[in-house]
Amino acid sequence: MRFRLPATTTSKRVRALLACGILLGTGAIGTSALWSTTSHTLSGQFTTATIEIRANGSAAATVSFPDTLLPGYTTATMVDVKNTGTLAFTYLPSVGSSNTATSVGQWTTLKSTVVAAGTSVTGTSTGTTCPAGIATLVSAQNVTTAKAGFSGVVARPLAIGTTERLCMQLTLRMDTPASFAGLASAGTVTFTFDATG
Repeated sequence: MRFRLPATTTSKRVRALLACGILLGTGAIGTSALWSTTSHTLSGQFTTATIEIRANGSAAATVSFPDTLLPGYTTATMVDVKNTGTLAFTYLPSVGSSNTATSVGQWTTLKSTVVAAGTSVTGTSTGTTCPAGIATLVSAQNVTTAKAGFSGVVARPLAIGTTERLCMQLTLRMDTPASFAGLASAGTVTFTFDATG
């Protein structure tokens, strides 16, 4: 004896299987449709460097006037400008005097020369002077109470680890008021060396 399932039951099973097939199919499509992409960017290489300049081995060096500086007398000193950084640079020298009632510096003229390493100042009867140098930066620039670059001097190159010796000579001007003559260590003259890499 054969049994037949009612048509409605078969139809429900087939629909159920078809529905499962669609779900399985959708699941299969979902897992196989894996999209991926990779992108690489190359950045530039970054390096850092330092610009560091020293005068006589220090960021700030002090130079003293002699005990007595009379009109026409001179005083000179050597300043070693050194590149102690990790980048070659150029530098510009400047000069200025303190602005006080007894500041002798504002009545001086500056002579500055580039000299060979190991060179010393020369002693004379009217003070110390700069010897003949490799090059003259300024020959007679009046020192003022405002910081001023060496007149006509362009930026000077200085390689890493190298030193340039400068001789700085100050002469007390002949028109200096009598009240300034003979003052001992009155006021300051500041030499500044600004480096740019």
